[in-house]
Amino acid sequence: MPYGVVYGLYDPCNDELRYIGQTTQSLKRRLYGHMFSSNLKGTRHCQRWLAKLRSLNFIPVIRQLGEATSKENLDALEIRLIAEAQTLGISLTNHSSGGGGAKGYKHTEEFKRRLSERMKIKPIWTPKHMAHLASMKIGVPRSIETKVKISASRKGQFSAWKGRHHSEESKTKIRSNGKFWRDAEHYKYRHDIPTELIIQKIQEGFSKAQLAKDWGVSESFIYCRIKKLAPEIQSNLIQKGRNRIPTFPKGRPTKEDLQTLYIIQNKTDYEIGDLYGVTNGTISKWRKELGIITKSQLARLSAKCGRRDKFGLLTSEQLTELYALMSQKAIAEKYKVSRPTVVARLARFGIKFNRELRAKINGKICF
Repeated sequence: MPYGVVYGLYDPCNDELRYIGQTTQSLKRRLYGHMFSSNLKGTRHCQRWLAKLRSLNFIPVIRQLGEATSKENLDALEIRLIAEAQTLGISLTNHSSGGGGAKGYKHTEEFKRRLSERMKIKPIWTPKHMAHLASMKIGVPRSIETKVKISASRKGQFSAWKGRHHSEESKTKIRSNGKFWRDAEHYKYRHDIPTELIIQKIQEGFSKAQLAKDWGVSESFIYCRIKKLAPEIQSNLIQKGRNRIPTFPKGRPTKEDLQTLYIIQNKTDYEIGDLYGVTNGTISKWRKELGIITKSQLARLSAKCGRRDKFGLLTSEQLTELYALMSQKAIAEKYKVSRPTVVARLARFGIKFNRELRAKINGKICF
C-alpha cells in the first residue's frame, strides 16, 4: 500500500507543468487545499500563480507523477522529479528543492534584515492586536462541536474558583447589581405586598403560581420573599405545602356546572379557569376526571349520530320507495351506515325486493 504520492500542477491554458509536490491525501483534497482562499493570500510564487488562475476562473490540473511506500522514499522521489524538471528547463513555481516542504530553502540576507527590523519595531501580540482578536469573537455563538470539545477537555479538572472567595468589594457590587429582590430599595420592590400577607395566603392553600398571577408579579418574587424568612419558618411552609390537600379559592365545580359552561355556553378552558381562579390545565384535568368529552369529540359524535337518526326516522313507505330506487349498498353509503344495518331495518319492516315496483318507478316494462 503506498504511503503517499508525488503530484504535479499543470496550467489549464497550455498544459505546462508549474508545480511538483507530495501528499498523503487524495489528489482532489490536496487541490482543494491549494485553492482555499486563505492559501491564496501569500506572496510565494506558487500562491500568486494560483491566485491569478482563480481570478481568471481557472483551476489547475492535478496529475499523479509517482508513488512511494515510505516517507523517506516519498521525499527522495519528489527531490528527483523536481531536479529532472529543472534540468529540462521547465519553469516551476516551487520555492525549494523538495523533500518535506521547505526543507533546504534559505532566506536571502535582505529578507532576514527586513524580518528582524519588523519584529523589533512591532511585536506580534501587541495589546491592540489582542483586543482586536477578542472583539471579533464577541457575539459569535460556539458550535455544538466546539462545546463538546471544550466539555471533554475540562472533564475531571477542578474549577478555577474552587477554594477561592469573593472580596468584600466584589460582594458589595454583586448585592447592589443583583437581579433578585434582595432589599426594599429595589425600584421594582412591591411595598403594597407585605411578607405577612404572602405567608397567610400560602398557609391558606394558595400556590406561588396563583399568587403571582393574581398580583401581577413573577414566581421568583414570591420565592425570594419567602427565602428572607427564618429557615425554620421556611421549612415549615415548604413541608406544609407538600402535605396539604389542594384547595381552590372559589371552589371546585360539579360535573353539571362544568358541562354547562364548557358544552352549552361554549366557554374555553381559559375562560372557565378565570371564573374559578385556576389555570386552563386544571380545568382540562377536571374535565378528564369527570368524564366530559372535548368539543371536537362531541362534534364528531353528533355528526355520526345525526346520520344514524336520519336513517332511523325513515318510515316503512319511504324505505320501500327508497329500496325500489337504490340497492342496499347505495342506501348504506348515502346514510353513512353499515349494510347489515340496512338489511336489519328492511327485515324489521318486512320489505322485500320488488322488481315490478322498481321497474314501474324507473319507467321500464317488466317482462
